Amino acid sequence: MNISDLTLIVAAGGKSSRMGEDKRFLPMDGEPLLARTLRKSRAAGFRSIVLAAEGVRSDLSALAEEFGATLVTDEQPAQGPAAAIAAGLRAAETEWTLVLSADMPFYDFELVRALLPEATGDTQVVLPTISGYWQPLAALYRRDAGTA
Repeated sequence: MNISDLTLIVAAGGKSSRMGEDKRFLPMDGEPLLARTLRKSRAAGFRSIVLAAEGVRSDLSALAEEFGATLVTDEQPAQGPAAAIAAGLRAAETEWTLVLSADMPFYDFELVRALLPEATGDTQVVLPTISGYWQPLAALYRRDAGTA
């Protein structure tokens, strides 16, 4: 398995309550943070990209169209990243997905290669840790993870 066998789910909730403004659209090197993440994602070669957000907005729809992503929305509002993951998994085109937070503009997609060998058998989630902290928004999820 490689990156072209994966769907990428970009969790882009956008509440940004601690920041005070929508961080998805903060400029970075001349482009909005979310656009940068989507551009890098498209270049990485994923089979498909799902943009999971809290609701439909024209700016999100435009970005999804520009980068060939499918825009999906939370089934239940105000549930945080779990709702984005669930909506993204329902739209996934492949057995395995990489879930990535929209506010990780420096994520190196080569790191996915280290996770792929763990995505075998009955495994549902490959959850990396950094300095002892779980990273659920930079993890591999089987499309049917969490379903009964």
